[in-house]
Amino acid sequence: MATQKPDAAPETGRQDYPILAPFRLQGRWHHPEDKTLSLSPAQAYPLMLNEKVGEPLKAKTKPEAKEVK
Repeated sequence: MATQKPDAAPETGRQDYPILAPFRLQGRWHHPEDKTLSLSPAQAYPLMLNEKVGEPLKAKTKPEAKEVK
């Protein structure tokens, strides 16, 4: 049996989604004033179908260096 190191953090795959309409998730209300909410894809899918959250926000990445020829 393989054991994991305690300091190894698994990647969660969560992304930030903009809140479009108020909704309740896990006993807590989320309002558009909160701007974004971090959700897993499984949580986000039904909320996107009901137009409660929008498309996931793009992660801020470093601008790619242009190649000089």
